[in-house]
Amino acid sequence: MGLGYRPLASRLEEYLAADARAAGKDYNCFADMYLHRMATELAEAISAGQKLRLGLTSDPEGQWEEPTSYNAVFVWSGRRGGAPNPPAPAYVFTSSRQGDPGSQTYDANDLDRHVSLEVDIKQPRGSGGVPQLRIQTWRFGMCFFSGCPRIRVLFPWPRALEAVP
Repeated sequence: MGLGYRPLASRLEEYLAADARAAGKDYNCFADMYLHRMATELAEAISAGQKLRLGLTSDPEGQWEEPTSYNAVFVWSGRRGGAPNPPAPAYVFTSSRQGDPGSQTYDANDLDRHVSLEVDIKQPRGSGGVPQLRIQTWRFGMCFFSGCPRIRVLFPWPRALEAVP
């Protein structure tokens, strides 16, 4: 199958089987909790008749080989979701990081974090520049990106906040 759907379908089947075996037990890690929450969002979106879009990992810096199969599924609705067939390419910045509970005082690293944001990408001029991402909207979805390297990106400071003292 040259379309690249089977690996994602297999990952989803594996996740659902593991989640069914867990049946309400505590999560082993932040990734398990995140996947469960996003699976719930996907199930609700499917029940509501919302559109889904498949995603694959992109590397705007060109430092590693492009994947040939899909590794994410996102709920696709809202103001940017009414695209013609086939829909225009879109980019979603997804990042997660498990919190570090070891600090004795409050620290921003104490918290688990996950975000998936639809973005527009402005490629930097010249080699070695960091892509600039402009946030468009929030996206719910399940991503299976274990083993993907982290890349540097830049979110420009919003103009509305530039005048804040």
